[in-house]
Amino acid sequence: MGVYYDKILGSFIGAAAGDALGAITETYSIDKINAVYGGPVREFRKPPMDNNAQTNECGQVTDDFSIAYYLLQSIVANGEITRRAVEEALIEWYKPGVYYNKFAGATTKASIEALLGNPPKLMPGTVVVHTNRATNGASMKIFPCGLLHPGEVDRAIDDAVIACLPTHDNDIAISGAAAVAAAVSVAMTPHPTLKEVMQAGLYGAREGEKRGAEASRSIAGARVLRRMELAIELVMRAHSPEEALRELSEVLGSGLQISEAVPAAFGVLLIYGGDPMESLFGGVNIGNDTDSIATVVGAITGAWHGWEVYPEHYLPLLDKANRFDLRALARELEEVVLKNEPEKAMAGGRAPR
Repeated sequence: MGVYYDKILGSFIGAAAGDALGAITETYSIDKINAVYGGPVREFRKPPMDNNAQTNECGQVTDDFSIAYYLLQSIVANGEITRRAVEEALIEWYKPGVYYNKFAGATTKASIEALLGNPPKLMPGTVVVHTNRATNGASMKIFPCGLLHPGEVDRAIDDAVIACLPTHDNDIAISGAAAVAAAVSVAMTPHPTLKEVMQAGLYGAREGEKRGAEASRSIAGARVLRRMELAIELVMRAHSPEEALRELSEVLGSGLQISEAVPAAFGVLLIYGGDPMESLFGGVNIGNDTDSIATVVGAITGAWHGWEVYPEHYLPLLDKANRFDLRALARELEEVVLKNEPEKAMAGGRAPR
């Protein structure tokens, strides 16, 4: 295989596994996870009946990875990320109904309905509140932007802006998405360090907020960059990984808002030093929106360490449970990367300092 295949496939497996594992613990607190399962969840199983993914089977993903999967297929078909390609991916994701009917969040659902020609009917004088669109749906689907631009952080951020606009058109959501795309871009380079991946995330959050405001609108709300800095502070002053994870969950928050989920994901990376499995399990067991956080963590660490770090049963289980062919998609995406950036094929890149 080519120079990027291992990392691309690693990101696919990490993100899909994070989604499927996180679906088991979603909406639970750390204490409830430990009480229900007798400790942290570290293996695939069928989600419980009081969970959004209750009808899923073992290893099935939710909206978090599936939206990214359709975006990846659109990238392969179009050769690049354009607004039209993003919109086509959303509509294709909607058509089967499997994911849309079960998992579509309010922000994504309203955007897709508008794309289909069914915008919400508003009473005269109704004010559209954009602050409720700063959700982590922007970040869970965004890792393909980083995979497409190994080491080219600014290009990954620019594509993240494009990918967000149809559904999450505000500076806060785009800031969180850009943080993830930038970190994945650096993770795709030959030998990135934890410091470089974290710096890329911080740079992406800063630049994403600025470019997001220019491309869409600036809204009120907690800033992703400031929350990422808080996550780092909480982790650094904790006395153990368990304490650090609880601090992220209960002080920073690990919920639906992107200013919680993305900083929490980077906090998890810091707790476990970017270790692919321990970071993944940290995202799964942090509580609340665990599938979104673990998807982000898995996408970054999978690109960082490559697919062979995962247990042998992960890939066949994910493929079978979801009718995927992640190997084939990884080969196709690598062809796009090499075609678009032939001069980068044997060269790495680093986050701006």
